[in-house]
Amino acid sequence: MEWIDLRYVVQQSVQKVSLKAREKGLELIVHPLESVPFIRGDGVRIEQI
Repeated sequence: MEWIDLRYVVQQSVQKVSLKAREKGLELIVHPLESVPFIRGDGVRIEQI
């Protein structure tokens, strides 16, 4: 278990799938909250979700 910055995890996940989305004519838009808490968990597994 580690401390995870959810904003960072979401940002990385969107970057990984945005190219495929654009190829299909889709656009991913993320509206992060100002304050997102750090959580304890497995960053790799959370990113997979």
